[in-house]
Amino acid sequence: MDLYQIPVETASGQASNLSAYRRSVLLIVNTANKCGFTPQYADLSDLAARWQDHDFAVLAFPSNDFHKQELGTNAEIQSYCSAAYGVSLPVFAKVSVEPSHQQAPLFHYLTSAANAGFPRRILWNFEKFLLGRASAAFSHAAPSHTS
Repeated sequence: MDLYQIPVETASGQASNLSAYRRSVLLIVNTANKCGFTPQYADLSDLAARWQDHDFAVLAFPSNDFHKQELGTNAEIQSYCSAAYGVSLPVFAKVSVEPSHQQAPLFHYLTSAANAGFPRRILWNFEKFLLGRASAAFSHAAPSHTS
């Protein structure tokens, strides 16, 4: 499966994929606005801004899978991220990251056996998946990892 053809939905509800990021190093993060790790949005936004000229992007995918910590609509999520943390990075539509909740294709890809360097399941909000250009798996970081 080609990472860049996996269907995703923008926060405005448009069907899309990740083809615009094919030449970029990606940090993909599952997020939630009511989580203790939510302040990481500010650091993630700063990181994205600092490295944007070097083909690096941070992509946020809100999820309500863990203790219902993302209750807002896509529009409410966007508004909150912008107002509370000055987030300018792409925040996509809310997804499920858990296999038991109709896991989004992107997170199925990230946790599949084909990506042996990544965990088989996501344990909490703000887990980070670092992918090199051409979707080479680089690293995975637990939610508490911020640097």
